[in-house]
Amino acid sequence: MTAKKKTPGKRGRKAAPPGAKLSQLTIRIPPSQHVALAMLARDRGLSISQAVEFSLAQVLKDYAFEGVTLNDFLRGRGYAMSFSFGAEDMDRHEAAVEMMAEEALHSDPFFIMLMPERLRTPEERFFFEVFAELAVDHAGKLQVNSELAEQLLLACKSAFRRGEAAEDVVAEWKGALG
Repeated sequence: MTAKKKTPGKRGRKAAPPGAKLSQLTIRIPPSQHVALAMLARDRGLSISQAVEFSLAQVLKDYAFEGVTLNDFLRGRGYAMSFSFGAEDMDRHEAAVEMMAEEALHSDPFFIMLMPERLRTPEERFFFEVFAELAVDHAGKLQVNSELAEQLLLACKSAFRRGEAAEDVVAEWKGALG
C-alpha cells in the first residue's frame, strides 16, 4: 500500500455568492511589497490577490477622514446623501454596499455623489450643488436614470467652464424634469 501524499489545504478564492462581482485593478508595486504580499499570502493560505484584498480591507477599516472610516462612509455613516440614492436604511448591508460601489465605478455622476465634499473638485462640487438643488425640489428624492445623470453632469461641466451660476443650470433643468 502506498501512503497518500499530504497536500496543503485548498488555496484560491472561495466561491462568491450568486451575483457577486469582483472589480479588476492592475497596479504596480515595488518588488519588496510584492515579496511581502507573497509571504502574507503563504502565511495565511491565500492567493496573492486575496492577500492584497486582505491588506486593503485592513487599511480601509482603519483609515479615516473627517472622523469617519472609509468603510463606515461607504455604509452611509458620516454623510447626508441618502436623498440621492433613495436609501432608507443608512446602515447598508454588504451586498448593497458592493452594488453601490459597482455603480460608482461605472457612473461618474454616482461616483461624485458618493465622494465626500472635501474630496470633490470644484467642477464636481458644482454638479453636486445642481443635483442637490434639483433633489430638494423633488421632495428630496430625485430618481434619475444613469443616462439622464450623465447628461446633467455634462451640462454642469460645460456651464462650470463657461462660468455660469449653478442656479441657472437648476432653472434650465427644472423645466426639463417637469
